[in-house]
Amino acid sequence: MRFLAALAVVLGVSIGVGWPNGTSGHQTGYQIIVQMTPPTKSSGSSPTLTCGWHTACVSPWSSGVGLDWDDDDDGYGNSWYFRGVMVTTNSAGGAVFKGTPLVNQTGSEVCERMTVWVTEFHHGTLRAAPMYTHVNITSASAFTVPGSVLGTYYSKKVGETIDDHGDSCDFFGSHVHEWDITVNSPPTTTSRNTTKYPSASTCHTTCGTHRNDLASSWTRKFTWNEGAN
Repeated sequence: MRFLAALAVVLGVSIGVGWPNGTSGHQTGYQIIVQMTPPTKSSGSSPTLTCGWHTACVSPWSSGVGLDWDDDDDGYGNSWYFRGVMVTTNSAGGAVFKGTPLVNQTGSEVCERMTVWVTEFHHGTLRAAPMYTHVNITSASAFTVPGSVLGTYYSKKVGETIDDHGDSCDFFGSHVHEWDITVNSPPTTTSRNTTKYPSASTCHTTCGTHRNDLASSWTRKFTWNEGAN
């Protein structure tokens, strides 16, 4: 992103958090793989990566888990999406998890930071927490995400880009900083696509375009076995 000066502690997300309305689902015992893809522009588009893996996209270039995505640079108010290709080893497919948009950090002196909690159906347990900075939420309703053995593409508009200038926010124009935090317990394996996407030290301006509805464009993967503790 061109990012936040100080990384605040994420409220309750870095530990396992139970979701109060969880129910046992038919994915229990199967593996779920959530393959996140670029969060900007309409489905089927190829947004530009404007800064490779980083914490803050400023010199000296730091390594990190964030990627910056162009949102057309046409002012602010451009849509951002929770999207990706969802896989289950259950041949019956069906709903694989619930997504819930939440405000993680807000205020006039900090970067605006949103998340979508990914919770399983078995116990309603938090399994992943992708994060999005320099944006707001325009649709806070929870949503159910489908999956299949071959992978099901899913895209849901969650909010829009904003003018995020603040005293403690490094911000250089409209874009989405996509990242994630680790959910420690129960176990979720997180993988980041450092083969496809470069580090900020290698590229921090125009780093190629990437189709946002293809599994091959995955930025990060969250993998878990449904019902595992």
